[in-house]
Amino acid sequence: SVAITIGSTLPPSPQVFSDYESWKIFMETYLNSKNLWGFLKVPSILDPEQDEKALDAIKFYCGPHMRNIIPYVDCAKSAWVELEAERKEFQEAY
Repeated sequence: SVAITIGSTLPPSPQVFSDYESWKIFMETYLNSKNLWGFLKVPSILDPEQDEKALDAIKFYCGPHMRNIIPYVDCAKSAWVELEAERKEFQEAY
């Protein structure tokens, strides 16, 4: 069925940062499958449209706690870096 096929290609949303590593792996796989993973490999935005798609995917597929960290971030790399930094702080606190 179409719903099952679509649902199985979406990365899971972590409810808490304890699920971050799993989310990160699935998100990387998802972004690679859409040819949107390159944002981490370059120091600046090469293709604003692709970057916007990657940022939208990151914001859409992360859980509410994570989404609250990056509401005003304007590029995918910044969102990824912010989430990783927040996860490290969360790990240190818990």
